[in-house]
Amino acid sequence: MLTSPALSGESIICVSWLNWDWLPLVPHQMMTRLAVRNRVLFVDPAIALTTVLAHPAQAGYLAGKLRRWVQGVRRISENLHVYHPPPLLVAPGHLRVNDALGRRVLTWAVKRTAARLGFGNPILWLYDPYTVEPNGQFGEKLVCYDCNDDTSSFAKLGYKRRNMQEMETALSRRADVVFATSRALYRQKHDVNPNVHYLPSGVDFDLFNRALHADVAAPDQLSDVASPVIGYVGALNNYRIEWGWIEALSKQMPEATIVFVGPPIEQPPRSVTRLPNVRFVGQKAPVELPGYLKCFDVAIIPYKGEAFLKSCQPTKTFEYLAAGLGVVSAPIPELEPYAEVVRFAAGDAEFVHRIREMLALSRNADFRSRCVAIARDKTWDARVTAASALVRASLTRKAGMASGTGATASQTTTAT
Repeated sequence: MLTSPALSGESIICVSWLNWDWLPLVPHQMMTRLAVRNRVLFVDPAIALTTVLAHPAQAGYLAGKLRRWVQGVRRISENLHVYHPPPLLVAPGHLRVNDALGRRVLTWAVKRTAARLGFGNPILWLYDPYTVEPNGQFGEKLVCYDCNDDTSSFAKLGYKRRNMQEMETALSRRADVVFATSRALYRQKHDVNPNVHYLPSGVDFDLFNRALHADVAAPDQLSDVASPVIGYVGALNNYRIEWGWIEALSKQMPEATIVFVGPPIEQPPRSVTRLPNVRFVGQKAPVELPGYLKCFDVAIIPYKGEAFLKSCQPTKTFEYLAAGLGVVSAPIPELEPYAEVVRFAAGDAEFVHRIREMLALSRNADFRSRCVAIARDKTWDARVTAASALVRASLTRKAGMASGTGATASQTTTAT
């Protein structure tokens, strides 16, 4: 899978903020590749029992997480294990005493599981800043914080957001090396840790570029859709998707079909699901996605949330581009360097206008070729290689400091 040097022979404990069984994003892509030459324990996010009180519709999801915890560790491949930790009573951020207790319980559970599997002297590769507070409990040789979103921005309550930010800042300061997928996150982390590096998300280029291959067939689910097709691939969260834009698009372009591919983390509003030209096809395995993208004429990222937009770097962007698709997106600063193939909208009227504009551009073969060219070198393998080199440099630096040789800190990667 990897053609360039990567870490080898290490034990890695990855604490993820995304479920293993959901869409394969940064944690999944990185750990799958690192597991080729290293042993990896992927720790799923812990669920909070009180979640069902605030979100009764998630009872089935909660029950599934509890079943997986009881069933124990799953072996995905020779070197990759997935562990579903015990549940918390209350989600992180509500109470400091609960946060401290939850971290203690989860640290104990992960440490016990790692020891049973023989994960000694590991690298802690953390995506979730709220699960463990590393201070040597695992005998870790390095703490890496791979930050790919401002997860505190998802919190609606101000006090909860502040508590989450405090925990996240503490981890950013404590980590031996920090990666950031957006320039905004890079600048934020650099204020508290000089060893921070800008590493954007990648793409499985060969997979998504198959959408342009003649031997890839359109799925039966979309065999009867009317063109043009405006498509989205990703999780469906009401707090993240601007459904009002979709309603406006449906009504102003009744000749189009709007397709959503991905798991409904939350049920979309009825005002959208009842629209005649909006279709939800559910979650698909990655290998199926090129067939769905093949049917799209334009791809969309209709996100909302000022704080979230400021620091996010949607993985789906390069997936769309690899499939030769132009993109219409909410105003995301991280995507501004790709303005030649991405159009931005700040309201529903502009969203519809930009889609019409992108439909015209997409008829140009040179434009679609440019989309592909931009995505071609943004691979996950390249990110793993870059991250591996930075981890090795940080390990060398730590070893030098421990031996008193006066090794200096590695140079930070400038976000331009």
